Amino acid sequence: MDEKTQKNMGELAAMIYNDKDFVVPEGMSVHDAMNRWVEERYPGTQAKLHTAAAVAQAKQEIAAEREKDKQERLREKAKETREKELERLKANPEIRLKDDEIEKLEKFAVDRGIGNWEDAAYRFRQIHTVAAPAPSGRTGGVEIPGREGSGSQFDWMKPAFGQDGIVNHANLERVTKRHVNEILDDFKRDPAGAVQRWGA
Repeated sequence: MDEKTQKNMGELAAMIYNDKDFVVPEGMSVHDAMNRWVEERYPGTQAKLHTAAAVAQAKQEIAAEREKDKQERLREKAKETREKELERLKANPEIRLKDDEIEKLEKFAVDRGIGNWEDAAYRFRQIHTVAAPAPSGRTGGVEIPGREGSGSQFDWMKPAFGQDGIVNHANLERVTKRHVNEILDDFKRDPAGAVQRWGA
C-alpha cells in the first residue's frame, strides 16, 4: 500500500471516528458499514472506486498482452533470422554447414560466447574441417602435402594429419614452428648449404 493510500485511509478513519452518528448495524461488517457511510456522504464514491479498480486491472491486462505480443514477435524474428543465417551458411562454400551440424554449431557458439552466426561458423569449421571433395574425372584421391605419396619434402607435415586425413590445426602449428626453427638453425650453421637445400 502506497503512502498516499495510507494517508487517505487514515483521514477517512478519522472522519468516521469523529462522526458520533456512525454505528455498525447488526449483521453488517465494519467494512460494509464504512462503505455505506462514505456513499451516503459522498455519493458516487463507490462507483468511482470500482471504476478506478476496473481501469487499473484493464491497464495491467493490456500491458501484459502487449508484452506477450512483443515477446512473440521477437521469437518469430529470431526464428526467421536463424533460418536465413543457417541457409546462408549451408550455401557458403567455405563453411558448407550440414543439417546434422546445426545443433553442434549452436552449442559451440554458446560455449564460446560467440554472438555472430558467421563468426561462430568459421571458427567451428576451422576446428571441424570438412575434406574438400575430389575433383570430377579423377580416380585417385586428392594429393595432400605431408601425406604418403606427396613427396619427401613434405614429410615434416605428416604429424599434422590423423589417420582419416583430416588436419589437426594444433599439430600443424606445432610442426610448422619446429620446421621453421630447423630451417633457421640450418642457415645459422651452414648458410651456403642452407641456400642450396632450402633456396634463398
